[in-house]
Amino acid sequence: MAHELLETYEVEAGNVLFTGRSAFKVNEVREPSHPLFPGLVFEGHYFDTRRGVWGPKVVLSAEHGRVWGLSLLAFPDLYLSAYLEAGDLAVVENYANGLSLWSHEVKCRVIDFGETESRVKITGASYQFIQGDEVTVPTQRLYRRKAKK
Repeated sequence: MAHELLETYEVEAGNVLFTGRSAFKVNEVREPSHPLFPGLVFEGHYFDTRRGVWGPKVVLSAEHGRVWGLSLLAFPDLYLSAYLEAGDLAVVENYANGLSLWSHEVKCRVIDFGETESRVKITGASYQFIQGDEVTVPTQRLYRRKAKK
């Protein structure tokens, strides 16, 4: 078995929990901001399996009486901010950009990588962008370009 079970009150900062299909790394355990919420609040990061890094910081509500699966697997200590940097080749994937017709993957080069938005230079042909333009795209749609085989 790759995990053991913990009650909500047993979870501590540093634990990695399974939440359905995802792993969640707990950075902080605190009381909720509303006194009528019967539980705790976990602040941390979900693991992005496609990128192999911890995603942006999020808050997870944890009711008392809930059981959490504690991961015993090792995850890399890399965060989304380290996934891409200026100059890296990437693709903007499945971003409609307000159009009814779009290219599924658009080749680009990273100019500035952020947790929510990134600035890229479009290098590939597409329906939704003009080749050579610098545009801001949601980081959730930006992925490292696959190496040619």
